[in-house]
Amino acid sequence: MQRKIESLTKSPLQRFDTAVREGDAQTARELLSKHAEIRAAINEPRFDYDSPALHQAKKHLPLVDVLLEYGAQFHAASISGGR
Repeated sequence: MQRKIESLTKSPLQRFDTAVREGDAQTARELLSKHAEIRAAINEPRFDYDSPALHQAKKHLPLVDVLLEYGAQFHAASISGGR
């Protein structure tokens, strides 16, 4: 039920951010496959300490695999951590 409510009230990019923060590989894959704007933003510093999705997902290996499949890059460093 909560997923349905979020799908009606949050943008796809906001739902992707939530999926990454929660380690939800399935939802992240669904959103990445359907939305070009999410694929384009995959390496942007959108998470804690201005880090990209891959850094946020590092403890969730299935999610890491999904992000790499859709173009996440290891060298996309956080702004606060330097480039």
